[in-house]
Amino acid sequence: MVSLIIPVLQEGSRLEACLDVLSPQARQVGAEILVVDGGSDDGTREVARSNEGVRLLLSPVGRGTQLNRGGRAAQGSLLVFVAADTLLPSGALRLLDEIDRRGNPRAGGFRQRFDSARPFLRLISWLHNLRASITGVFYGDQTPFVRRDLFLETGGFREDLPMEDVDFGTRLRRRVRTRQLALTVETSSRRFDRHGDLRAVAEAARLLFWWTFFRRIRPSRIFFGPAECRGPGRDLPNGNATQPPGGASSPARKPGTRGVDRS
Repeated sequence: MVSLIIPVLQEGSRLEACLDVLSPQARQVGAEILVVDGGSDDGTREVARSNEGVRLLLSPVGRGTQLNRGGRAAQGSLLVFVAADTLLPSGALRLLDEIDRRGNPRAGGFRQRFDSARPFLRLISWLHNLRASITGVFYGDQTPFVRRDLFLETGGFREDLPMEDVDFGTRLRRRVRTRQLALTVETSSRRFDRHGDLRAVAEAARLLFWWTFFRRIRPSRIFFGPAECRGPGRDLPNGNATQPPGGASSPARKPGTRGVDRS
């Protein structure tokens, strides 16, 4: 079974559009949808509850934390991480269901485009997709997927640093060969609209190079070669043995937080 995991925070209108696209496809293939909320008060939870077949989970806020919460609670053997502002194309879940049944590839992601026709954003998407096809590392807006057993083996997402999608993808490709699917997802350009194209790119570059310094990986390795962490540890960069999400290496849950589903 395919499990779709959507981390959200104040995403009421975006989540509604996302579920309108996902829910019919999910019913066709028997996939489950898990919405993991980090503390919204804008009606996001009500949107999730109003959609039949959607499981709402509560989690401490944090993208890595919420993704791990969904990954642990999922019942499917193939986990698909969907951003609330990203729309999957027709036939996407049918293809993912076939991948789940075959058991191969064990991890991968989609091509991506923005919901804007601006030439600059078209260029960004082209470079984005080229990078993923070369490196096998998929960002969150490319809807990465991974088999659940592999997700647990790699320790899930880091919860204590930004660029958790890059970190997770880098650790994944040490273990398996990932695949970029031919289908294209459409993601919101709101970050570029809000901050401006150049500022948004500069901020992404700043985070990427901060992550590169933290992990002590040469920047060229991220784009053009196998990831080889020169710091301690093989899977987790803090030198700990790989732990399943929520294990000894995960930060303690904040007092007073609870989930709708504790499974």
